[in-house]
Amino acid sequence: MTTLNLEGGLAGKPPADQRVNLRLSRDLCALIDAGARATNQDRTAFMLAAARDKALEALLEQRVFELSEEGEQQMRALFASSLSEIPQAIELMARRPAWQSEPRDD
Repeated sequence: MTTLNLEGGLAGKPPADQRVNLRLSRDLCALIDAGARATNQDRTAFMLAAARDKALEALLEQRVFELSEEGEQQMRALFASSLSEIPQAIELMARRPAWQSEPRDD
């Protein structure tokens, strides 16, 4: 059984011992390069991070997470509570989205 090392590649393997070659359209390559520049990364680092995140997302969506009795009670209480009772939710909803030029009225 292969175990996942969430910090790099597969556990027990050096993270850079494999090569992947890709053929991209100019438009897609330009888009990836723009994204890499926006995050101050080179193309390789940007693509590896995106691929790693997507792979973990796909694997975690198929995983069953078990909670302790206490954890389950906390989760149920959180789901049962109103957003207006959660300070982090209040703060988040009070923020103006980046795409809005005017402050929210509600």
